[in-house]
Amino acid sequence: RKTAEIALRESEATAHALLNAPTDSVILIDNEGKILALNENAASRFGKRSDELVGIMSYDLLPKEVAQLRRSLMAPVLEKREMVRFTDQRDGVWYDTVAYPIVNESGTVKKIAIIARDVTEQKNSEKQLRKSEQMYRSLLEQSFDAVAIHKQGKITFLNERAAKLLGAARPEDLKGRSIFDFIHPESRRDLEDRLKELSATEGMTAPVITEKFIRPDASTVTVEVMAIRFEDNGIPAFRVVFREIIPR
Repeated sequence: RKTAEIALRESEATAHALLNAPTDSVILIDNEGKILALNENAASRFGKRSDELVGIMSYDLLPKEVAQLRRSLMAPVLEKREMVRFTDQRDGVWYDTVAYPIVNESGTVKKIAIIARDVTEQKNSEKQLRKSEQMYRSLLEQSFDAVAIHKQGKITFLNERAAKLLGAARPEDLKGRSIFDFIHPESRRDLEDRLKELSATEGMTAPVITEKFIRPDASTVTVEVMAIRFEDNGIPAFRVVFREIIPR
């Protein structure tokens, strides 16, 4: 009996250490939502100690609308025995949450293990990035020059002035097209050499050169072109600024 008691205490100590080791919130609830166990990190997010929350209905700790959402998200875990992952917000904090079903011998879900990670910093970074991207695109749209971006040989962005100069009614009409569809044969070799030069170094700016573009109606336009290479999600991309040369 003593040996069994020692083994049990060691097992409980191990389980307690494993529960509190992660920086994530870890909560174990029954199939009705009652808290069976949780780590101190999870308890601190409710301003309590873990022993104060055991036996409490977990949904009672959440705002009404969040509790309703959580109940609906737990339905597949209970009914289909499927893991569920979701992201939601509570009191200004964003959580990336995973819920795992724990089944008994008869295959019924009796417990749910919930692991939640604070991803507020990541969400804020993504929000700032979207703002920066929107500002960047706004500046490109309002540029006096024609501006286009191509990646892996395909046009991914162009402003209204670029679309008009290339003979399109809307920028959307040209997105996804190969850049070589608009390069005059006389300028193709120059473009290929330019791409090789730009591909060698990130942030490199190619000097202004003169090229001929072909419009969809087969007419041509002579332009001055400047280009710079940058990274877009780890893939080399090229921003091209060009303006028509008006014959004197």
